[in-house]
Amino acid sequence: MGGRGARDHAAGHKEGGSGTAGAGAGQREREQEREQEREQEREQEREGVSVDGKCLRGSRKQGAPGTHLLSAVSQRLGLTLAQEAVDD
Repeated sequence: MGGRGARDHAAGHKEGGSGTAGAGAGQREREQEREQEREQEREQEREGVSVDGKCLRGSRKQGAPGTHLLSAVSQRLGLTLAQEAVDD
């Protein structure tokens, strides 16, 4: 009773009609699409950077002109990204 149906079912697997090989490829494609979407989201994220200028206290008292520093700070990391001495 199940002989012919089993043969037809097995033939479908070999021909890719309802086999798992096609399903595996489809799953890989969906995973690749999801990874591409995540990559696009990461590229679209913007990181906040604060810029602040300071005049160092006491620098004029020691005979040097007032020293001014400009700093860039990452809001996410809470770290100074760059700091540069600048002219008045």
